[in-house]
Amino acid sequence: MEERPTIIKCSNLINNTAALTPVTLYQLSTGRTAKIKKIMWYNGQPTNVILEIGTGIAAFTRSLPRILCISGIHDSLESDELPEVEFPADITMQVSAAGAGDLGVEVLVEVEEVLG
Repeated sequence: MEERPTIIKCSNLINNTAALTPVTLYQLSTGRTAKIKKIMWYNGQPTNVILEIGTGIAAFTRSLPRILCISGIHDSLESDELPEVEFPADITMQVSAAGAGDLGVEVLVEVEEVLG
């Protein structure tokens, strides 16, 4: 069985403060797909928030189960805790509650980009 070439990359730290408004979390390289290997987040809001990760800005489609982000807590999920989902487009995210300024949910992902 032939394996496809891969490369590990990391997104920028993205702070989402707008409720139910998708933002780009990771921009995919041309001609590749991606698998999330690690998700790290911090919820700076005073309440718990639901984080959703998927694809699409105008029409968001959730690709992973919802993630509960506890207020004031840094947390992460590793590859062995994540479903094996291959993203064919830019990875986007949205949060369930609005924050203000630095009181959003900060998210960073490590991905494995797959060639063709």
